Amino acid sequence: MPQTPKKLIERQDLDAFLSCLSRIEDQVPNAILESERPDFIVTFGRESIGIETTRTLHQECVRALKLQASTHPGQWVNLTKMVDRGSRRTNSQLERSFGAAALLQQWKTVEKSMQDWKRKVSVALNSKRQKLGRPGYQIFGQNWLLIHDFPPLPVDWHTRKLLFQHLTDIFAQQPTSTRDFQKIFIHSGDWLFRSCQGKIEFN
Repeated sequence: MPQTPKKLIERQDLDAFLSCLSRIEDQVPNAILESERPDFIVTFGRESIGIETTRTLHQECVRALKLQASTHPGQWVNLTKMVDRGSRRTNSQLERSFGAAALLQQWKTVEKSMQDWKRKVSVALNSKRQKLGRPGYQIFGQNWLLIHDFPPLPVDWHTRKLLFQHLTDIFAQQPTSTRDFQKIFIHSGDWLFRSCQGKIEFN
């Protein structure tokens, strides 16, 4: 049975994550089985782990990239202004973040960008925690959550300085059900974050 576009994206995100994990911890899966609730069952040695995947991606960002590909293929686009809002912006408004026009925009501070990032990731985490608590979700010895973040965070000292507090706030949120993922990963470009038993690690 052919994969759906959604499943292909989930598998791409999973493969990127597993490749990163193998470099850090030398863990290579024996088998990967596509599933639903969770999205994948991954076997390491004798242990099968359920892995749920999701992407943090603003719909404005999706629209902007599609608009760029269809009508402005030669222009760059500034994605920092692309966030989900209460009202839908027009294509003309989005195009203000394209090419030379983007240079005339007021630039967003790193602090504001990180606040938007924290809100985006928190929404994804809460949504998947609710899914984990619903009837019919397969529970394994370990259930992991993989959050694939796009666009990825920059790798600079100022972002790094703000990250720990934002991650602490995100993972401090308690799930509404009695269940929770044993490990939660956020994969954002060159960053890989992990929350496990109240401890936050990043590589």
